[in-house]
Amino acid sequence: MSNLGVTWTTLYQDAKDIFGEDLDETKLIRSANRLIDDLKLILNTDTQVRVDYIPYVYEFERYQLPDDFKSGGQISLRYDDQIDNNRNRTYTADEPPFEFYNTHWRFRTPEKWNERLGIDEASIVVDKGVEKLWLSNGRGSQTSQEISDCDSLTGWTGAGGAGNLTLDDAVKAKGNYSINFDLTAATAATLTLVLDAVDLSEYENRGVLPFDLWLPSAPSSIDIEVGETSAKYYSQNITTQSDGSPFSTSNMNEVKLAFENATGTGSPDMSSETHFKVTLNFDSATTDTDFRIDNIKAWKPEYLPFEYYSFYMVLNEDSEWAEYLTDGTDESINILPEWRKPFFRGLIVEELRKQNDERAEEFENYYNNWFREIQKRYPNRAKRVGSSWW
Repeated sequence: MSNLGVTWTTLYQDAKDIFGEDLDETKLIRSANRLIDDLKLILNTDTQVRVDYIPYVYEFERYQLPDDFKSGGQISLRYDDQIDNNRNRTYTADEPPFEFYNTHWRFRTPEKWNERLGIDEASIVVDKGVEKLWLSNGRGSQTSQEISDCDSLTGWTGAGGAGNLTLDDAVKAKGNYSINFDLTAATAATLTLVLDAVDLSEYENRGVLPFDLWLPSAPSSIDIEVGETSAKYYSQNITTQSDGSPFSTSNMNEVKLAFENATGTGSPDMSSETHFKVTLNFDSATTDTDFRIDNIKAWKPEYLPFEYYSFYMVLNEDSEWAEYLTDGTDESINILPEWRKPFFRGLIVEELRKQNDERAEEFENYYNNWFREIQKRYPNRAKRVGSSWW
């Protein structure tokens, strides 16, 4: 927990010390959440700064921002070759991440980003409620290993309803072709590739394996396998695209297996990988044509730490950031210690009113004046990457 937090136990005890022992904790939690709603709409303070990371892969462009990202919040993005450091940290007021202001990424509007006018360009888009960070034309220095360019049918077989594999030169991501296949009256479409052995050992701990899919019918989930053989492999089940978007039936889908989140079966030797398999799972028997797959590579990403502002101000009992208090047990509200007094005074205004306590108006004014001071001190900031504002 950041040292900026105040535990719910402390705030609840403060309230009881003033009001008495008969307070309803459930009602007070609801009141506290209303006060949190007040704060999260105006604050971009040090109590809300977060640092996370993006596993950046050249040629792979869209990434999901954290669930607690605050739209309109300041963002700073930079390269960091020390990939095992600075992950998921919460910086405090006495530890500002000044180094994160040193960035080569230029923030663009989505329209300008689409023009790809230069290298290291970034944008932020809200698509169907999902905040996406768009990156393009960054460093091309990451290590990669091609699994298949999908320009040949050699080694590919279809199963579980997948058939009629052909090369498609009309719709593709890279190279000359994609692999086109159909699905006939089945709940699964499986493509398996047996290839000459390739060495993926350096990707096993922190690599990703992204590829592109075209889906005329959207599956409920996709299983991805890669490994030494069909009995020794890493696997992952995914239910969205890599940026958190639902599978699309109108545009290319960017999907990936991330080795750090994959499950190992049979202790695979990744220095001799010969097996790759993709299975599209459907809730009911499906028939459709022109499914496509292309551009399958393993990458060792560059982790891009970025600073952002969050509207999640509660640290729950599992030490995870949350939007609201739930039961109050072992939870903290991420406010400055000096905000403790005005916060708990605002917390019990409603209860004081019910008792016709003359302190109700006094405490409400105390809270409102404090809140106005915060608004003056911490105005909302525009989105920012480096020195570029939007």
